[in-house]
Amino acid sequence: TLYAERIAPCAKGSRATLIKVFKTKKHIHKALEEAGVDSIEEDIHVNELLDASECFVTSATREVMPCASLALLNGERLDFPEGGGEVTRVVRKVFSEYIQRYIEQNASDSLL
Repeated sequence: TLYAERIAPCAKGSRATLIKVFKTKKHIHKALEEAGVDSIEEDIHVNELLDASECFVTSATREVMPCASLALLNGERLDFPEGGGEVTRVVRKVFSEYIQRYIEQNASDSLL
């Protein structure tokens, strides 16, 4: 199940929306915290998507992916910055660095 929530570094005038999947968001918050970036999380109503200035999706395999657009049920299309907005780019960079550190710290771990 996918649902929308607001999760973003607290930046004036910026409202990013994340479509979250499972536990990745927990690690997004942890990565932002470790980087010294405050983040907030709150459920939003679908109508609030109209106010979003950017949007991204997270997953364990794709990490942080900017959304180019969202198609609403009423036929309206919300377009977002190509390649993601400022918040999306910050979250993507911080999370990518977090994942890289995790891999380096656990390189000797094995499933067998």
